[in-house]
Amino acid sequence: MTVRMWDGVSPREQNDGHKMVGGSPWPGGDSIEFLAQDGPFTDMGWNIAPDGLEELLVHLHEEFPDQPLMITENGAAFPDELVAIGSEKRVVDSDRVDYLQRHFAAAERAISRGVDLRGYLVWSLLDNFEWGYGYAKRFGIVYVDFDTQQRVLKDSALWLRQLLADRYDAGSRDAAL
Repeated sequence: MTVRMWDGVSPREQNDGHKMVGGSPWPGGDSIEFLAQDGPFTDMGWNIAPDGLEELLVHLHEEFPDQPLMITENGAAFPDELVAIGSEKRVVDSDRVDYLQRHFAAAERAISRGVDLRGYLVWSLLDNFEWGYGYAKRFGIVYVDFDTQQRVLKDSALWLRQLLADRYDAGSRDAAL
């Protein structure tokens, strides 16, 4: 089963260079009324709502109880900056770490409510070309210098590596969230 979900767009003026068709960033969306959302927001202007993820997973489980679920794309763009700390290059992306912590916790709560969640794929491994924004928005847990192609693990990648190491039982094929 595939479910695609858009959080919607806050009715704020977009000043990030993204061109809108009519008054909406979604083709044909001029007649859609987007409700004002409370913050916080990602660098894309998307509302951060991990409780919505939990409720969506539970709703899908209730509607389709025999279907295992997998989150195939969940992440957030934040303004990442490569900085030198001593002789080391680093990206301190604490907003992304917080985003992932909160969404993993929401997934864990959904599992405790009976959801058969088989996987969770973070969007994205690498900073990449985003169809609507080019290279301006960074979703990756690995920073990519697009001029040199150098890769640097962001703090979010280091955090995720440690989380998985802490929760993975080498004697088991399963890792708990």
